[in-house]
Amino acid sequence: MLYINFGQPQEADDAEITDEGVVIRLREGKIVGFTVLNAKEKLYESGSVLEAYA
Repeated sequence: MLYINFGQPQEADDAEITDEGVVIRLREGKIVGFTVLNAKEKLYESGSVLEAYA
């Protein structure tokens, strides 16, 4: 997994998951971070995490 936070890590009160396996963590309706599921596998399959989600 790859965790991406905006500012200091915060506890989320809601979350949404995309078809690509990215969890969007929300607090009071604002995005506080992302969790990319299976990031390592996606990196090896495509050669780039960015290409994996393009």
